[in-house]
Amino acid sequence: MKLKYTTIEFKDWSYSTKCKPRIENSLKVNGISKAKWNKRTKMLTAVFNPKIVSFVQIRNSFCRLAK
Repeated sequence: MKLKYTTIEFKDWSYSTKCKPRIENSLKVNGISKAKWNKRTKMLTAVFNPKIVSFVQIRNSFCRLAK
């Protein structure tokens, strides 16, 4: 059975450029195959399996870093 992955992108201006490793490490969870944060554009791109993890869970993991 082949897993189907979805790609999402969203922008968040609340992080400094020094946060890149912390952001990408926070998204190393089951269901996310790839997560990259572009320091210059502040865009997060994540490739995930929606049957395992939802966009809301990804967004919550990302936003939890700001607290």
